[in-house]
Order: sequence, then structure tokens, then C-alpha cells
Amino acid sequence: MTRKQIEQMPAGLEMDWLIATEIFKALKPTPEQVEMIRIISIHFGHGNPQDKWHETVLIRDLPEKNYFGVSFEFVQPQRYSTDIAAAWLVVEKLIECKVYLARGNPAERAVGWICTLDGSSNNVSARADTVSLAVCRAALIATLENKQ
Repeated sequence: MTRKQIEQMPAGLEMDWLIATEIFKALKPTPEQVEMIRIISIHFGHGNPQDKWHETVLIRDLPEKNYFGVSFEFVQPQRYSTDIAAAWLVVEKLIECKVYLARGNPAERAVGWICTLDGSSNNVSARADTVSLAVCRAALIATLENKQ
């Protein structure tokens, strides 16, 4: 994924899923895990073989084994890009950076919010209509640049 793609990505499930996997290192389900849960769901009348829910879920380990010895469950990622409380978890995860939030400059006709991460390998800024989305974009851009 490129910086430009991240800067244009809207808030929503795809952004939330990327934050969960890239920032919080959540695990993606293996094909075997997906198949096991799909079979169990269909057996108990909760699933449809054509459902695509497995493409947007993450793995959460269970402290005790569940039905048929399964030790994990699938969960949807938090709504990091639309919920300020969830976005603040992203800010807390970026503890090594100073996070600056600012309203866009009306004199420059810039609207929305700017999130600047000072302390990443180089300073990263991202702009969005909401604080939550600005934080998510900046975090993903910083992660992308740290990988390069």
C-alpha cells in the first residue's frame, strides 16, 4: 500500500482492519481456522456457506477452550477510524511519538484535522475530515515508512 492510497482511504472497516493488523499486530485467521468456524456455525444454524464475514475478522485467543476444543474466536476490529475512543487507543500505542492534532487552517482553506507524529523515523502528517481518521492515516503512513 502506498502513502497516497492511505491518504485517500475512507474511514470504515478496511481502515479499521489495517489498523488492527498493522498497528496492534492482530492475527488474521488461517484458512483452517476459517473453515473450522464456518462448519461449526453452519452446524448450529448461524452461518451460510457463501458468507464473506471471514474476510474482515481477526483472531482473539480464548482463555478456555470453546466448542469442539476451539481456543480462539473471530472478532471484528474496533472502529478506530470513526470512533474517537478507539482512535485514542491508536494514539496510546504510538507512545514513542509525540502526537499533535490541529484543526485545518481556514486561511489556507484547509478544513478538517491534521495529525502529526513527531518522533517516528521522520515526522509524518496526515489530514482528514475527522480526528479519528487523521490519527489512523498518520499511524499507517508512519508504519509504512518504517517498513521501507
